[in-house]
Amino acid sequence: MTKVAKLPALSILSLSLLTMATGATAGTISEIGREFTQASQATVELTVTMPSMTMAIFIIISNFLIKKTGTKKVIIAGLTLVLLSTILSLVSPTIGMLLAARALLGAGIGLFNSLAVSLIDYLYQGQIRERLLGYQNTFQGIGATVGALLVSGLLAIFNWRLAFAIYLISVPILFLNWRYVPNVNYAPQKSQTSPAQLDVKMAKSTKWAFGYYFGILFCLMVAYMTINVKVPSLIVDQHLSTPAVGSMAIVVMSIGTIIGGAAYGKVLKLLGNYMMAVVILLMVGAFLTIGFGGHLSAVLVGTFIVGGSFGLYVPLIFSRALSIVPPARSNDGSTMLLIGSNLANFLCPYIDKVLNPGRDESQLFLMVAMILGVVLVVEFVKSIRVRESVTG
Repeated sequence: MTKVAKLPALSILSLSLLTMATGATAGTISEIGREFTQASQATVELTVTMPSMTMAIFIIISNFLIKKTGTKKVIIAGLTLVLLSTILSLVSPTIGMLLAARALLGAGIGLFNSLAVSLIDYLYQGQIRERLLGYQNTFQGIGATVGALLVSGLLAIFNWRLAFAIYLISVPILFLNWRYVPNVNYAPQKSQTSPAQLDVKMAKSTKWAFGYYFGILFCLMVAYMTINVKVPSLIVDQHLSTPAVGSMAIVVMSIGTIIGGAAYGKVLKLLGNYMMAVVILLMVGAFLTIGFGGHLSAVLVGTFIVGGSFGLYVPLIFSRALSIVPPARSNDGSTMLLIGSNLANFLCPYIDKVLNPGRDESQLFLMVAMILGVVLVVEFVKSIRVRESVTG
């Protein structure tokens, strides 16, 4: 690719810097709680998870807008909402306004979330397409990692408000996409299939199988987000280190995600049908290590394992779930999984509160580990049955 040809690809990839960066500000939770003392812990934690809820809603809305206006206007509108959210976050005088600003962030990212992948799929072919899809996953990890790292630095030097300035990266991203990315109109394709083929109804067994993976993804995403929102506070509350180091834990988790995602293919080849069970087992061990390690190094090791597990189980679940869905329903299946993932992120503070009303982080991590243990047993039994059916 020439330098000129690289600019549209780089511009599209830059969108992925934001898609996983909503949790980068988890390190601000302790400081926000100290300023807004009237807000409950669950409400303060919503500043991290709120974007996931509006993101899920606007992923659906964006599909309709893209068909009406094309891709460029939707991208520009989304990035403008991210910029507006950033400005409001920097000056919010109340926790309510801060939550509204964070909701805007999720709405903006939700508008262009699917386009970060679909534009690559539409505009490029062959090896370049595959390479760019790989880079897209890497850019997501870089966005989360660098975002959390910057938050850590800003917390150490300034205060929690300025930590939200990391989203000002939306300004150059907006310019790049306005200047270099072509507008794409996804015109409805004239299908050559019959109406009977278009009206695909999934068998009951298929729906149950898909629901199983939806449930596992939901559980694992709640567990992942629990680490995201609780570990920075745990590091401060247990006097293991400072809020800046608490934010660094999110960096460690993001690095784990990048490594896990890069190793996905090799790990799948090595573990095969037992990969999901092994990943869940790693999650159980990580939660126990974080909850009862009693030392900063133990917390960081456990956090790294959770991040690496995330990089492994997300593509695995999507691959397994979509492989059992009829091709005509694959887009619906993808959307359902994305919505479930974001819904889990949003509900995480409330689920954690139900599991642990006393706000004892060690007890919470034990409860989550026990729930994951049940999921592990179910998945292990399922893996054995699948293997027996194949060998038999």
